[in-house]
Amino acid sequence: MDFNLIDTVISVESTDATALMYFLMQSGGRYSTACRTICCRWPLRTCDTCSQNVDCIYFRVFSQELSNDPEAVRRHQKPPLPFAFSFFPDSQNCCLDCRLVVVGGAIHSLEFLLQGFEELIGCLEVGLCTRIRAISTRNYMGDVLSLGSTSHIKHPENLMVLSVSDIVKNRSWVHRSVTLQLFSPLRILSDKHQIRTFQFGLFIRSIIRRVTAIACCYGDCDVSADFKKLALLSHETRSVSESFTFSSLPGGSIKLSGIVGEGSFTGEFSDIIPFLILGSYLNVGKGASFGMGSYTLTMD
Repeated sequence: MDFNLIDTVISVESTDATALMYFLMQSGGRYSTACRTICCRWPLRTCDTCSQNVDCIYFRVFSQELSNDPEAVRRHQKPPLPFAFSFFPDSQNCCLDCRLVVVGGAIHSLEFLLQGFEELIGCLEVGLCTRIRAISTRNYMGDVLSLGSTSHIKHPENLMVLSVSDIVKNRSWVHRSVTLQLFSPLRILSDKHQIRTFQFGLFIRSIIRRVTAIACCYGDCDVSADFKKLALLSHETRSVSESFTFSSLPGGSIKLSGIVGEGSFTGEFSDIIPFLILGSYLNVGKGASFGMGSYTLTMD
């Protein structure tokens, strides 16, 4: 499995970083509209009937077109969006760090996505958000490199395109213990109902579905793995300690409810670790593209 991604951070000044985070996590539709406003010459047309959609940057990023391969449609159904936001408020410094991971061919549309974000926050109340303070990118070691302070990238030489295979190679696969910390609510459905208690098996299966769908749709590669074996391994893990709760973010709608907290687990992780690592970039569960299901991974 291999595809490319970029890991960027947009630092936004705000008098209420937490309120801004709640707003952005519920702004998937607004963000899509803001991006379309930037480039669409015929806003009254629908994208699927527009004769220009083949060359349209908005359509390429947001269309989520079904594959021409029936097997790919059967396995992955509707493609996920080729990006994922995560939000980290720093109220003490009046700042919200907005992580934006972009994958595959959408990397070429980074400035377009940044411009859409700039458009979105530019429409907010003055008391909530002021301006973008900085935009940066991370390399394999996590070092932060400046790209500038506007949607127009001032330092393109600093932009790091990361290979998924190299990301995984740089991390050890041999671990018997992992610790997960959910920074934003995790929403996973089981039998069409949202789960209210953390279940490691469902968590892993959701990550595997998301990562393999992104690899197939945007990495032009399929994932060869024994998925039945992975499912069995995920259910054989043992909880060492857990402090997960079901919570709804203050001021948020039911769409911002889910499982938060942290837990440590032991088991055979060697085949699962690559998916856990990539999930920490791409988030997991419903609303993953706009900040839900964001987590960090520690391995011992």
